[in-house]
Amino acid sequence: MTAVFFRGECMEVSKSVARMFYSSVLLLYVFAQTIFGHAHIFIDYKVHACINDEGLDGVFVNWTFDAMFTQFVQKEFDKDNDKKLNKDEQAAIFNKFTNDHKKVDYFAVIKVDGKNYSVPAPANFSARILPENNLVSYTFFLPLKLKASGKPMEVQVYFFDAVIYVSFTIMPKDISIQNKSKNIDASISLEKGKFSNIPTISLKAR
Repeated sequence: MTAVFFRGECMEVSKSVARMFYSSVLLLYVFAQTIFGHAHIFIDYKVHACINDEGLDGVFVNWTFDAMFTQFVQKEFDKDNDKKLNKDEQAAIFNKFTNDHKKVDYFAVIKVDGKNYSVPAPANFSARILPENNLVSYTFFLPLKLKASGKPMEVQVYFFDAVIYVSFTIMPKDISIQNKSKNIDASISLEKGKFSNIPTISLKAR
């Protein structure tokens, strides 16, 4: 099924907007260091896996920030104070730190069968202020393009800040999967990790 926090179904996405995402991440990082020193920013996140006929196409990720960081974003970027982020306001977020988009890895950790996997550039980024709670939320897609085979594959996708400026939380209700293939068995579960819960996707071609 399609998770409610995403608009539309899983799809093939372009990398042309990938750089846009990093500016928001670096904004978060700089805010933590310059405004608070040893700040803690809290992010509740969701993971939605997209399975196609090839295998794991990628995952949609949703981040929802705490009230304090939301206030910072609204003050800095919601120039018309309408509690919405229009295209110009989003562009201001995207473009602020694009020159430094390789400095951090989006706080993402990806492992395939226990081995580290390079974090791809996110695509299809959007930022909005949720009307139900007035919190800032980011959504983006991580294109993984992992082909399934007759051998079981296990893919872990989670977020972690080793410096502990940012705390990431995910709950069982925050994982979901959409399987468009009749030839691939796939599931998603939340496993206990050393520091946090870890979304784990299992897939195998029939």
